[in-house]
Amino acid sequence: MFLFSAAEYAVVTLDKAGRFRGVVMQRRHKRLQVLRTAEYNGGGIDLADALGALLKELEITKGEILIIGSALDGGFFFRTATAPMSVREMSSALIFDAQEQVLQLPQDFRLQFATGSQASTGEVKVSAYGFPAGTLQPLCNALVKRRRRVDAFIYPLLALPEQAENDKILLPELEDDFYWSGNSWHPVSGESDEYNRELLHFLKSNVEFDPKCGSDTDALYRKFITPVMLGYFAESPNFRKQQAGLAVLPSFLRPQRYRTQMRIAALLGVVLLCLGAFFGFRRVAEYRSQYNMLNSQIKGLNQRKTELQNTLRRKEKEYKEMARVNDLNIGDHEMLISLARLSQAMPAQALVTNMRWSENGVDLTIQTAQQNLDMVSTLRRVPMFKVSSFQNRQVSDTIMMVTLKLVRATPAKGASGGK
Repeated sequence: MFLFSAAEYAVVTLDKAGRFRGVVMQRRHKRLQVLRTAEYNGGGIDLADALGALLKELEITKGEILIIGSALDGGFFFRTATAPMSVREMSSALIFDAQEQVLQLPQDFRLQFATGSQASTGEVKVSAYGFPAGTLQPLCNALVKRRRRVDAFIYPLLALPEQAENDKILLPELEDDFYWSGNSWHPVSGESDEYNRELLHFLKSNVEFDPKCGSDTDALYRKFITPVMLGYFAESPNFRKQQAGLAVLPSFLRPQRYRTQMRIAALLGVVLLCLGAFFGFRRVAEYRSQYNMLNSQIKGLNQRKTELQNTLRRKEKEYKEMARVNDLNIGDHEMLISLARLSQAMPAQALVTNMRWSENGVDLTIQTAQQNLDMVSTLRRVPMFKVSSFQNRQVSDTIMMVTLKLVRATPAKGASGGK
């Protein structure tokens, strides 16, 4: 039985002749369906062995909800109406009511009951079954021997639907010579078709047999009428509310069902995983978006940094050049005079293409078409300067390039300033 599949209900009944009948039921397509059936004659066989053989034939595991129905020796059944009350209060009220309903009560008896619909007067219909305390012990011993746990032991008439209350109920698990009708027992007389008419009609409209169980469905309904009725009762939503009043088995023989809690826990686990995955993906997406944004900002800042560094280097170079020019000590009041003297001494055939004035001297680049031009002798006449280096080379057939450097010369004592 899977966690999220429909629950399977296994019902086993024992009649007065020692015959076991069992069915396995499950709700499918909004109707209850009998999946497997089994019948076993346990007469003269140990109760535990017969029960184990039937459970094995039905392929019942610990996952199915197991219900056992039977009538016990010395038991009594009655119906009454009482005001709505708690389970403990109703149990005490039914014990007192049993003294009026039953002629002779056992000295020590146990009671189980099931509530029905509420009448117009406000009272609740109650079906009660009492039995001597020791009569349940053989079944408990058989369950202990087989190591089986049972969800509930139910007297069959407690599961009788209200739609069949006025029917003549004759079940093999009950008295052979009496049938139940109109809140009392009556002697059996007449044909068997007179009994269980309304009950069979109700069960046929709500429960169906799997084709694997057999082709004669009418015979199947009549043979397994009691376990099918108990299975329908156990599958109803009202059964969980009835369990407190039906509990007569010791607690160690009743399993603890956590099917609903496990479903809720599994669903909550799935929801939490989905929420965790959603928030995880959302956080990853946010981190990725922030990462991409920071990367783009870093690229922009690096590009801006490179531009600023290039601008800074260019400005530093200009600053150094300006500082170098500013630090020149060539005498501002003599520059024009020296430049005029140099221009005056320069021959007409010479073209100055480059001149760099520094603190120590003047670098000149001159082009001339006169091949025998003596620039050294010519520039020696410039006062306050002397030729430090000289170089000429032929650029073409007609043009000669002259490169020379003039350095400042310290005038001799008593020399005139260049008249």
